[in-house]
Parts: sequence; C-alpha cells; structure tokens
Amino acid sequence: MSVEASYYEKLKLKCKNGDPRECLKLGIYELDVLKNKDATRKSYKKACDMKYGGGCFLAGGFEED
Repeated sequence: MSVEASYYEKLKLKCKNGDPRECLKLGIYELDVLKNKDATRKSYKKACDMKYGGGCFLAGGFEED
C-alpha cells in the first residue's frame, strides 16, 4: 500500500470512529487529491453532524452546486 493510500485509509477509519477533525481532513484530501466532490460533501457533512464548525462551514459551500 502506498503512503498516500495508507494515509487515506487512516483518515477514513478515524472519521468512521467519530473524530470530526479527521472527517474534515478526509474531505479536504478527497477534494484536493482524489477530486471526488461527492465523497468530500459526505465527509464535511459528517464532521458537521458531529458539531464540528469547520465541517459545517465547508459543507455549506457544497449545498446545491
């Protein structure tokens, strides 16, 4: 597994386990590296759902592109 793939998997696991900051980082990675807006939107929303303000702020930018 490449370093990038390993980093991505770690972010996904931490987000899944309830760390909103990692969900935000995951969304940033998905947008910047993977160019996957749908995945990014979900990660930001998950961070927001966990009451993490940064996730809410960024998720708001994805509402109805």
